[in-house]
Amino acid sequence: MTEITSLNDFIQWVESINPDLEPEKYLFRGLPNKDYAVEASAWRRLPDKHDRSRLDEFLEVNETLIKKARAQGHDERYGRKLKDLEILAELQHFRAATCLIDFTYSAQIALWFACQPLPEEKPGKVVAVLNDPNTVEEITQETLDENRDIDSFFNVENPNKMWQPQLYRWQPYQLNNRITSQHSVFLFGGAQIIHPDEECVCVIVAKKKEEVLKSLEQFSHITGDILFPDFEGFALENSHDKPYHFPDYYKLGDQAVQKNQYEDAISYYTIAIRMNPQNENAYAMR
Repeated sequence: MTEITSLNDFIQWVESINPDLEPEKYLFRGLPNKDYAVEASAWRRLPDKHDRSRLDEFLEVNETLIKKARAQGHDERYGRKLKDLEILAELQHFRAATCLIDFTYSAQIALWFACQPLPEEKPGKVVAVLNDPNTVEEITQETLDENRDIDSFFNVENPNKMWQPQLYRWQPYQLNNRITSQHSVFLFGGAQIIHPDEECVCVIVAKKKEEVLKSLEQFSHITGDILFPDFEGFALENSHDKPYHFPDYYKLGDQAVQKNQYEDAISYYTIAIRMNPQNENAYAMR
């Protein structure tokens, strides 16, 4: 695995696995802990005492979720009934556990997710999955119009075997603007635990996460506000487990001075002094 300490390291890693920079050749997923598996969240709902490799039990979790959603009237949006996949995508949007695995076409957006802080300092990782049309089939509108049941996408002839070579790729543009902002795409299908080749995994050094996040904001304009533009996403970005980062009020004061916004500048310098009474420059500028 390649070790990442900077945005430049990461770009070099992406170029190493895709030297011709072919668009959409890989799908990326970022995880804040390198020990996390690349798996559908619905697997984690199965009790530990059960055989978690049983595909039929995994499907039952998703089928029951769809049936309950329909029974409670959660299957209608935009004046129409949602298909099975659309119900799962909506539920996943609100953090329900489904068979869908979030990926993105953007390597740098995956890096942003990999650099998110955890209660305990942990290295993150980005995995790349080859977007091979021979093994990853695209779900089109025509596929949705067939109104297939969710189990039709899985090989259930042998319920004790969870692996099959076929995966499905689906990008439901119409459901919410977060999908567009994150260049999101769902992967799902037989192999619910995905094991990419070692060269397609990079690890972000824990102590460098914050530095990489700052580089992503500075050079690529990738921030939580950009990636989560909807109301729910905005609320989650400001939840109790997201550390608050105070702005540089002294710098804001300087910027206001440059724009001749002197009253604003005085306010910013006053806050800078309150936060750091030893800031002699803030007194002088005010």
